[in-house]
Amino acid sequence: MASNAVRANYFYCVRLTNPAIRTAIQDALEWMVDKEPQYKNFCYTPEMIHVTLCEVALQNEEDISRAAEALKSSESVLRQNLPSSALTIKGITTFNNIVMIADVEYQEDFR
Repeated sequence: MASNAVRANYFYCVRLTNPAIRTAIQDALEWMVDKEPQYKNFCYTPEMIHVTLCEVALQNEEDISRAAEALKSSESVLRQNLPSSALTIKGITTFNNIVMIADVEYQEDFR
């Protein structure tokens, strides 16, 4: 049965730039790849590590432009409402067996 659902093809994210977090992630990835070398192709570099906030389906350049404008126009509101609670990693999975991702627990202010 074919699905008529439109698949997400873009995402909004926040890059993790804290050097201590990046170092800890790099150390964990190196340990994991040392134990299981096949995971090497699943790992992002520390500079690519991010928290995905939401996924969107954008079908053409007009959709992309409108999404970019919406994000730009809401930047100040988004910044004012950034969550302050910590995120907790509760497991690791993959996205389509291509990219390794962490399952994250978050508090109510992150919704």
